[in-house]
Amino acid sequence: MKIGSLFVLIALSGRLSAQVVFGNPTFQVLYYGYENSVDIGTIDGREFELKSDDIQIKNRQDGYVLIPSSREKAELMLIDPVKGVCFDTIHFEVRILPEPVVFFGAASSGEKVRLVDNVISAHYDASIPLRASFKVIGMSSVIGEGSPITQTGNIIGEAMMTKLKALKPGDVFTITVTVQGSDGLKREIKGSWKL
Repeated sequence: MKIGSLFVLIALSGRLSAQVVFGNPTFQVLYYGYENSVDIGTIDGREFELKSDDIQIKNRQDGYVLIPSSREKAELMLIDPVKGVCFDTIHFEVRILPEPVVFFGAASSGEKVRLVDNVISAHYDASIPLRASFKVIGMSSVIGEGSPITQTGNIIGEAMMTKLKALKPGDVFTITVTVQGSDGLKREIKGSWKL
């Protein structure tokens, strides 16, 4: 998924000089629990304050950070600091962070692995320009015959590694990884690799 930068001009109907420039690399989408960096300004340079019941707002030197608490929609009001009235509202769709890619060492799911690597990680590849972090909290796999091997953490344990070393070159195996994102949500992601 490729997400590019775009400045969106929002022309609001029925209001005098209520035109806002909103710059956000993810258009009018905010990611739940994530520090979304945005630029907001009025076309006429009008001063404003931001207010929202469902977005935490942080001022930064180079713009704002918006962290939505709702998982569906959020509104951001632009308030005239002198009159104390709202002169514009920006409506956002709120989404859950995209699923990260699972890596076995440096190999992403679908690639060939070397069993000298024993670390499982999850993060975005270059196609997703978000800086969310993901912590691997556990994993499980059925490798060859036998019961599932389940463990905590991101290091492949001895029992799982022993089963992996018993596989033949060209064999494919799958590990289900449980990760927790910077948004606080847990995800189960399957990764498959080839020896």
